[in-house]
Amino acid sequence: MSVAATFALVAAVLQALALLMLAHLHRIDRSPGVLTRAVSDMALDPMTARIFVVYGSLGTLAILCLACAVALSDRVALPARAPVYMALLGLLRIGVLAFPTDAPGAQKTRTGHVHLFFAVVTFSLAYMAIAASAPVVAALPGAIGPFLGGLRWIVAAALAGVVVTMAPPLHGLFGIPERIFLVGAALWFLLLGLLLATGG
Repeated sequence: MSVAATFALVAAVLQALALLMLAHLHRIDRSPGVLTRAVSDMALDPMTARIFVVYGSLGTLAILCLACAVALSDRVALPARAPVYMALLGLLRIGVLAFPTDAPGAQKTRTGHVHLFFAVVTFSLAYMAIAASAPVVAALPGAIGPFLGGLRWIVAAALAGVVVTMAPPLHGLFGIPERIFLVGAALWFLLLGLLLATGG
């Protein structure tokens, strides 16, 4: 197995584990309205805080490994900007973990504003990485490429939903498109990792 394929396989495994941790977070947090709140709110609850850090750390390592895989791959020639977006995404996700969000209804703090900045930038970078890669990946033979091409538009629609529900009148619905975006993007990166790992 090549170095690129190894990085890709590790990225896929880490991304799968991150998705399992996200599911585990929702299994533990049975509070009313959990699906309407931001996932980052789980970092504020002692019951879920450590698992949230594990979830975030796994996803961060996954995307950094995927960036290495894309940069080193000689089988799937993605645009040069794609691994750059992925590397920046991985590095800036650290800020999401390092600066906790403000509790719902609490007074806004500088730390909360920094968290929001990192969240907005990382969401943008995730979609930029997908959009940059999708045309090449969707054209590849086999089933995964076209599937990823369709999944890209689900991720795009979810991101639009995230932006719309950031407005106060709709903020009570924010958690739904956010989760669709997070799961959709993670699944996209996971499948890209598998594609590169198997020499797609």
